[in-house]
Amino acid sequence: QLLAVSVIAMLAYHPLDLFNAGFQLSFGTVLALVIFTGPLVKFFRNEMRDEDAEALAGLQRPHWVTAWWRWQERAGVRVLAGAIVAWVASMPLVALHFEQLNTWAVAGGIFLAPFVFAALLGGLFKVVLTLLWPAMAGAWADMAAWPIDGMQWAVELLTHLPGSAIPLPAPPVWMVFGFYVLLFIATVPCSSTLLVLCKRSAPFTACAALLLAPFHTEVAQLHPGAGELRV
Repeated sequence: QLLAVSVIAMLAYHPLDLFNAGFQLSFGTVLALVIFTGPLVKFFRNEMRDEDAEALAGLQRPHWVTAWWRWQERAGVRVLAGAIVAWVASMPLVALHFEQLNTWAVAGGIFLAPFVFAALLGGLFKVVLTLLWPAMAGAWADMAAWPIDGMQWAVELLTHLPGSAIPLPAPPVWMVFGFYVLLFIATVPCSSTLLVLCKRSAPFTACAALLLAPFHTEVAQLHPGAGELRV
């Protein structure tokens, strides 16, 4: 509901933001995180579940090292699930607007998370401290720029990895729409075995179609004539 209120307020103030890549990526990714992170975490935990170990753990109080390790495991699963959801949800929009694919997106998102959090925190403190002490606004702005510089450094570091920017033909709009429809199907509850199979294969089908279909369009299959160059 809060996300919907934010979207409505921003579009009421500036409707053309709807076609802005930053607007689409920001709100689309956040919406996907809200909807898909929980189910993906549940799926990972079910795959990692050991019923015998859980039954044994319920009979005795775990050692503090074991408890700490379990907490780290749960936190790691949540972080990994969030990074995967963010990449899958943003991939079609990145391909549509920027015509590229980053194969390090999941690992890069996890690596960048502390830098982004620090930058957001610095910006928030800058606003609050400026309201409390306006004369020091310049100093607060300089302090808020430090974590942003660190984030830019981290992004620059990731750009040197092989496969950080693979050219990808922009998919048609109908394919992007179909991609999100298939992702939505993965959240629909169902009991039929066939529907469950379709539900589980929907995200993979969406990603495969987005990556492979643009290379088989009429434009991609055109070949230049003799002595001609096509880029």
